[in-house]
Amino acid sequence: MMRKEKEITNRKELDVILSKARICRIGFVDENRAYIVPMNFGYKNNCLYFHSALVGKKIDLIQKNTVVCFEVDIDHDIVDTGVVCNWSTKYTSSICQGNPFLLYAV
Repeated sequence: MMRKEKEITNRKELDVILSKARICRIGFVDENRAYIVPMNFGYKNNCLYFHSALVGKKIDLIQKNTVVCFEVDIDHDIVDTGVVCNWSTKYTSSICQGNPFLLYAV
């Protein structure tokens, strides 16, 4: 992380972000390109649950390469400075990466 002073390492703060967020973006590896999908998800007992069909592009990509990342963000606020190209956004986010575990409910 470029700005270590902004890094959130407190588990309770991360739990708040994951509990409040409604949409996440999951990044997959597709050959030599990134493939990002916005998805609904659930968070309970330190686990993330992503809704997905049992077949399709996401499943195909995970089977080829289990490296994924995801991002969630909350508390959005656009900062209008009144100067063109000098606006900003305030938000809180979490970005994580790793290997997904696929569980199929029957």
